[in-house]
Amino acid sequence: GESRTFQTFYGAASNLDGLLSALGAVGVEVYTAAWCGTVGGTGATACAGKSGPAVFGYGFKGVGGTRPPELPPVTGVVPEPSTYVMLATGLLGLVGISRRRRSTV
Repeated sequence: GESRTFQTFYGAASNLDGLLSALGAVGVEVYTAAWCGTVGGTGATACAGKSGPAVFGYGFKGVGGTRPPELPPVTGVVPEPSTYVMLATGLLGLVGISRRRRSTV
């Protein structure tokens, strides 16, 4: 029957340092951050990098946690499971079309 009150904060900044500064100024204890930028030298765009057009954050105050000094480094981008499903579906479709053409010839 106990209850606990906490506050949530969300917003954006032009870079990670700006976001961390803003979250620290309001006393956020735990947070998450996301940003979008280019991946390596590929030119592909994905949410993986510490600078980009904007850094978005969502944090909590009053939960009893502590903020880490810095986010862990981004080591790579992992495709979502739906990407693999679409790839498999496309390959199965190509196999089906190939078999259909062979059977009609």
